[in-house]
Amino acid sequence: MSIHSFRRTRTSAALIALSVALASGAAFTSPVFAAQGKDQVVEASKAGTAHPNLKLSQDGYSTMRAVRAARVAIFNGDIDAAKKLVDEAGADVGRVKVDERALDKTTPGNWIPIDGQLGVADDFVSTPQKAAHIASGNKKLQEGKVSEAMQEFKLAEVDINFSRVLMPLDATRRQVALASDLMKGQKYYEANMALKAAEDGLQFDSVTLIEAPKGAGNAAAAAPAAKSASAPAAPAVAGK
Repeated sequence: MSIHSFRRTRTSAALIALSVALASGAAFTSPVFAAQGKDQVVEASKAGTAHPNLKLSQDGYSTMRAVRAARVAIFNGDIDAAKKLVDEAGADVGRVKVDERALDKTTPGNWIPIDGQLGVADDFVSTPQKAAHIASGNKKLQEGKVSEAMQEFKLAEVDINFSRVLMPLDATRRQVALASDLMKGQKYYEANMALKAAEDGLQFDSVTLIEAPKGAGNAAAAAPAAKSASAPAAPAVAGK
């Protein structure tokens, strides 16, 4: 389950299939990820190489899941479980690699993408020509030709973005370490607040995977109207 509930977008059946294909990075045949504690979205992001912005950190995802679970355990009075979960969060965040950072983030903090969701613009209007490009794109994905597929989807005037959950690695490590120390000192409420600070540090951004040419459809629709507006009015006929 995703850590954060994102805004839902309306999609056609064809574009839902397209989104699934993009998430796996190749064919529509998606692998089944049954490993315990693994997030399927994160695992799917490892399959493709065409879009680095789809890459997510499994260790980062596991860190935040353990942080949330530890907070629940504290207020359930299960202190032993809470301690174990805080230790797991510390181990997970310690395994996060620096090269997993979000590629387009230059602000301090080493932002790590840990979860995400594909979004499709809800103003898509299908035409026979667009449907042909989507069909061609589907075939390219099946063949593993991701870059060529992206071009076909772009010609179909499809807008697709990827909304990501970003975790500040340095700050999260500090808060989890603090929570661990507080748990050892039997300051459970304070440990909960340190874990809450780790959760509150999450931020969200959106990166464009495919951007349709702006105004492509509008220009075609406007051409007949412009031609009609520029035509001279018929002259009045005397006597009528």
